[in-house]
Amino acid sequence: PATAPARPAAASTWSSATFTVGLDDHGLLTTLANPSDPLHMDWIRQAGPAWGVPMSKENGKLQNWDPPTIAATGEHANELHFTRGALAITLKQALTPDDHLAQRYTLTNTGDTPITMSEGVLGIRVPLPDNYPDAATALTQRCDVHVWTGGSTAWINAIRMNGTAPHLGLVVTEGTLSAYSITDRPWNSNDRGTFVLHPPELTIPPHASSSFGWTIFWNTGWNDFFAQALKTPQFVHLDADRYTITLGQTLHISAESRDSLEGATLAVDGQPTHALPSRYVGKTLSADFTPT
Repeated sequence: PATAPARPAAASTWSSATFTVGLDDHGLLTTLANPSDPLHMDWIRQAGPAWGVPMSKENGKLQNWDPPTIAATGEHANELHFTRGALAITLKQALTPDDHLAQRYTLTNTGDTPITMSEGVLGIRVPLPDNYPDAATALTQRCDVHVWTGGSTAWINAIRMNGTAPHLGLVVTEGTLSAYSITDRPWNSNDRGTFVLHPPELTIPPHASSSFGWTIFWNTGWNDFFAQALKTPQFVHLDADRYTITLGQTLHISAESRDSLEGATLAVDGQPTHALPSRYVGKTLSADFTPT
């Protein structure tokens, strides 16, 4: 199949000690790099539309929204407006004082009737470069993308293929993400395509709004990723001592948060009636589960 054309050079740039961000004429992210990276990797896939473009499922297929208008700009920030029918989306994005890149989407129903979207109908493009053009390029200029769309504690950690830091993390800071999908993937290829993050099913009343957002940061590996993720207010790190078990084998599960988890429960399949007897020590909740 034909390959999507590469995007033109960035029209403007945000630069800080930890981020170099290229933007197009519409204010969308087209390049993302760490100025201290000795391998000079760009963490945005260069084929297809830019990072952050909304998509909606129409006639069974995800379609890109039209480019936004720029409503406001700052030194390292902007506000973009997208519209499609009665649904308007405002994207506010900025480099933050704590050396992160923050993005916040606000969905507004401008019409007079409720808008209901099932899971998977609306998504946001996150085009991380998870593909394998050749061995040398793949090892230093591509990443292995790990995605956990676990509601309010959803995250991505994109690990460079050869394991050399920095790596790129994303953690939800507001709202929830419940699923992800893949688009722009050539059939039978070494290209995972473009990742699309989906909020859960939601209904927005007339002239009301709903928001979700995340923070993006560099990390040196899994321990550093979770250490930084735990600094965000709503993040919960779920962990287990193993992820493959047999019937009758006990699984040890833990949940850790920046804030207190006292009163919380660990449950099988998320069902309150299947809550496990839990232990609470410090800010860690733990339980054992033995499938039978």
